[in-house]
Amino acid sequence: MVTEPSLCRAGRYEAPSVAHLVLSLALLFFAVAVSML
Repeated sequence: MVTEPSLCRAGRYEAPSVAHLVLSLALLFFAVAVSML
């Protein structure tokens, strides 16, 4: 899985839990968008 260095750095700098929450939300949104198509 390839992730942007800036995104990973920002998430690690602020809080891993916040980055994980954002990532999970993005994955959920992506899954919903794919199912809607």
